[in-house]
Amino acid sequence: MKKRKKLNCILSCVNDNKRVLSIIYIALLVIIVGVLSYSLGASNQSSIYLRSAIESSPARSQNVLGDRIAPFYANPFDSIDAEEVAFPLAQLRGCRNWEECQVLCSKPANFQECVAWEKSQE
Repeated sequence: MKKRKKLNCILSCVNDNKRVLSIIYIALLVIIVGVLSYSLGASNQSSIYLRSAIESSPARSQNVLGDRIAPFYANPFDSIDAEEVAFPLAQLRGCRNWEECQVLCSKPANFQECVAWEKSQE
């Protein structure tokens, strides 16, 4: 009889432990899913912030590979007809023709001068 009571006690302890273990497994699963969801959301959010930081950088900024032209700068000589402009242009270092002015305004060091010249033409 004593052996039977011991066996019943052991079996009931094992059954109780199974319940506890299943609760622990479920809790671990919920935690793992939560951590994965958070990390996916955080990585997505950081890429959004990075993209907006790059897009809002100034016209002349240092990049790992050198200078880059910001997306909002447009060379004024990409859209101007050469016959509409009276060359040479003293405001743009005396460039004598459309090609010279195009090359001058495509260099990052001259962006501000070219934008100022373009605004003076409006």
